[in-house]
Amino acid sequence: MKERKSIRLQGYDYSSDNLYFVTSCVHNRICCFGNIVGPGRDPAMHHGGFESVRTGRDPSLQNDDPSMSNNDPFLQNCGLLSTTNDNHMILNEYGTIAEKQWYWLGKQYPYVVLHAFVVMPNHIHGIIEINRSGIKSSDPFKIKPLSELIGAYKTTVSKQIHLLECRDRSRPVLTFAWQRSFYEHIIHDEKTLETISVYINNNPLNWAQDKLYNSSPTNAL
Repeated sequence: MKERKSIRLQGYDYSSDNLYFVTSCVHNRICCFGNIVGPGRDPAMHHGGFESVRTGRDPSLQNDDPSMSNNDPFLQNCGLLSTTNDNHMILNEYGTIAEKQWYWLGKQYPYVVLHAFVVMPNHIHGIIEINRSGIKSSDPFKIKPLSELIGAYKTTVSKQIHLLECRDRSRPVLTFAWQRSFYEHIIHDEKTLETISVYINNNPLNWAQDKLYNSSPTNAL
């Protein structure tokens, strides 16, 4: 299968402060992170024996606080609240790892700020910001370029999934792998940031029209 092409700018410093839109796909676009459910879809379908446990959002930001109203525009804009009964993503164990490790980037690297993000059945979309403003000049931090940050993300996701596969002997060995490289786009202005954020948050709604859509329901790799 033809790999997605990078549009990386020659000579651009990808460790510079900026916002970057990133997409990374599972090898062969196999759907192994969970399922899109919604009207007309059976949420129990095609989970390949994996328990579907989470929505594609930061679990640390999900709670039962009644003050987190669906009318809160800030939370709606961040994609933290569901305002419709339309299609949404339910993560299995692999997808939960893919979600958790994304937010790990923001905890691991003090210059990383995370914005809109979604785990889809066979890929992830996210906006990652490199921002040095929160680092003291005395802090001995080397700023990793975007490729190294995404490399760390993909490596830790793969490692944790492989450990899961090895621990559970009843689980078929799937040999999870990412597609090589990743797609990125430099976000230059607020309008582009807003447009891409809406695209990410609405990705589950538009799964059937997504260019990365895979009609195969299987979770086997």
